[in-house]
Amino acid sequence: MALVRPLTDTTPRAAPSGLTVALPRALVTARVRALAGALGAAVVFLLVRIVKLDALPLFTDEGFYIEWALYALHSPSLADKVMSMTDGKQPLLPWLMVPFLALMDDRTVAGRMAPVTAGLVSFFTLFWLGKRLYGGRVGALAALLYLVAPLSYFYDRIMLYDGLIAACALLSFAAGVRWLERPTFGRALALGGCLALTLLTKPSSLAVVVSVLPAAALVQAPRWRDRGTWIGLALAGAVCVAVAGALLLHPDAAKLLPGMSDRYFLAPDQLAGLPWPVWAETLRDIGDGMVHYLPAPLWWLWAAGLCLPLFTRRKEDFALAGWSVWLALSLVIPAKIYYFRYYVPALVVAVLPAARALDVLLRGVDAAAGPFGPGYLLLRRSAMVAVLVLILAPGVATDVRLALDPRQVPLPGGPRGDAFHFQSSHNTAWGFAPVAHFLDQQVGLGDAVYVVPALGGLTRGWAQANVLFEPGAHVVLNDPRRNPVEQILALDADDEARRIAVGGGPVYVVTSEWADAPSAAPLLEDGRVRGEMVVDAPHPAIALRHRVYRLDMPRHLDRVRFPQPPAFGSHIRLLGVDIEPASTQSARERTLTLYWRTERRLDTAYAVFVHLVAGGLDGAKVAQHDGDPGDGRLPTDRWKPGEIIRDRRTLTLTGPACGPLRLLVGMYDRKTQARLPAAGGGLAVRDNAAELYTLPASVSGCAG
Repeated sequence: MALVRPLTDTTPRAAPSGLTVALPRALVTARVRALAGALGAAVVFLLVRIVKLDALPLFTDEGFYIEWALYALHSPSLADKVMSMTDGKQPLLPWLMVPFLALMDDRTVAGRMAPVTAGLVSFFTLFWLGKRLYGGRVGALAALLYLVAPLSYFYDRIMLYDGLIAACALLSFAAGVRWLERPTFGRALALGGCLALTLLTKPSSLAVVVSVLPAAALVQAPRWRDRGTWIGLALAGAVCVAVAGALLLHPDAAKLLPGMSDRYFLAPDQLAGLPWPVWAETLRDIGDGMVHYLPAPLWWLWAAGLCLPLFTRRKEDFALAGWSVWLALSLVIPAKIYYFRYYVPALVVAVLPAARALDVLLRGVDAAAGPFGPGYLLLRRSAMVAVLVLILAPGVATDVRLALDPRQVPLPGGPRGDAFHFQSSHNTAWGFAPVAHFLDQQVGLGDAVYVVPALGGLTRGWAQANVLFEPGAHVVLNDPRRNPVEQILALDADDEARRIAVGGGPVYVVTSEWADAPSAAPLLEDGRVRGEMVVDAPHPAIALRHRVYRLDMPRHLDRVRFPQPPAFGSHIRLLGVDIEPASTQSARERTLTLYWRTERRLDTAYAVFVHLVAGGLDGAKVAQHDGDPGDGRLPTDRWKPGEIIRDRRTLTLTGPACGPLRLLVGMYDRKTQARLPAAGGGLAVRDNAAELYTLPASVSGCAG
């Protein structure tokens, strides 16, 4: 009898072999397309942000941030890694700048790559949140608005903390939504990590930390009855407390909140008086900033997005609009002074409500074209594209102008507005380019001393951004109570900056002076400082002149550096020698300092010999000093590769020393007494001793 499968038979049947292969292939294809799309979007974003990244000259605060990042990169001191704490700021921004400064030569561009990276994070996080909460189109619109909005374009290209706070806030919100959706251990760690990063920006980020989870809870209802939720919440909090606790261990931690409060926030008694005039002025300035950085109709979208919850009643709309308003009010209410950049995080969060409003508008346009029928699909899409172009075009035009010439773009006004800070005041280094170009040229020419102001962020920040930790550059912070020459001569005799200055090396003073004419030189007018002005660069808007002076310093020693250092053995190099003049009290003594370096660790403690020889090649030896470097404290088998060893020695003349004296140096093995082979690198070598220098008769005299 034939067996017929009944219609109700639920016996599992094998899927066609082609289907089992097709599903994974389709999944892989979708992932490849998503990855390619993400890479393409990242490339577009980076190109938009990086092109003419140095169009705006270095801002005052940026110079300090570069200084902090350079110390974090080059200094071995742990305290220097968190130098920003001395100014009441957490160290995340300087830390993000470190890898770019290590890889790039242009320090302004390198430093600004950190906020560009933070902007890239905001760009993708906005897309993810929009897609997660509303769908793919809102996610794409949010990313597009962030890409073209002059607000984000400007602040993604300048080294300030506020764009970084916005990125951390969005990351924390996304992490909070994911954790509330499924409170696993890993997601709790991610949430805690994002909140910890937020705490590493500025003290004002506390407003983000305390509000991000309540805002996320409006979107994704918490599972309060689940014990794992409370465990995860405790874990995330523990990460934040651990980071904050580490910061509080720093000696300058006391400057964080009190410093911010004293400088920027109203006192409790002032708040109790309800300072409506201050609040009204701040709100007016925020509105002025929105109009300038979000040219109509962009600011219409931002306003519509914040009002949208009143009509849609959707919890997602309430969460995002309410959180944005909270972030703004958390600064408006207690703020003593106003800077528009403080409100950038709130306006970046408001990109999502603005994208939601734009989506509603586009759907309305599509619906209005609906009566034309399905045959008019091209017309409907063209109408939506036209509306999108009309909305975005003013923002794109402003972006282009910001890239070409930021001075010609109308920015928010007022005594603390961005127009004052970035265009017309001395806070931004307009006109400083000739000074920066000169400094860049000098740092490649050898050792030099650069004296920069110790007070104020203006010239100090700009100058140090160009020369700090450059090879051969030695920075001295000018004490305003004394002139630069006196200050350098008062340094310790072994200070490298002083030795360069009194050894004939160049000494430059970098300053910004109020002077109406190029001939006016306030630094040189009293006659106590002698030198010449080598760079005079006027500020284009005010009577401020950025200048570099080269000082005439008294000569106290002969400083010799070898372009091709002589070699002893395979790995030891003698970089140079400092020779001090004979004093009247000890005319028979010559003091010199040798500068050594090894390319690898040495197994043998070699001795150094220094001879002074009178006359020609067969002249008599009139002084000798043998011994380990540093009077025995720096034996060669303890040298670290790349470390410069300072070896100070005093030679005493033991016989007649008439005429020129030749200085010979070499090394030998104490056990075998064999000298290391010497290669002069352009210097004369005899019997494995390199002739470094000749003291003229006028210096050596005739003793004995």
